[in-house]
Amino acid sequence: MLNGHLKEEKLPSKLSEIKSSTSKNKNKFDSVNLYFQDESRFGLMTKQKRVLVSKGVKPIGKYQHSYQSFWLWGCFSPITRNRFYWETSSVSNDIFEGFLQELSKQNPIRT
Repeated sequence: MLNGHLKEEKLPSKLSEIKSSTSKNKNKFDSVNLYFQDESRFGLMTKQKRVLVSKGVKPIGKYQHSYQSFWLWGCFSPITRNRFYWETSSVSNDIFEGFLQELSKQNPIRT
């Protein structure tokens, strides 16, 4: 691995490894689905307003930095076109695990 990413040469062998491991366990699953996932932060940051002062006088203004935001998590399956969204107030490992738990409750198409 290079910086946490697979080198291009290793990708075909990694895909073959995944394929062979799933074919050994194919009787354990009714179906398999593929999802792409991403999360983004949306929010509003306060801006400091202008202050009127005489020329040569250093402006003194109250400024309170606050950032109101939320995180939107989403998954999309190009196979079934299913999608799943989740909104949270922050991001952490526990929240990501919760997101995966909720996603896992979604039923793939049964064949």
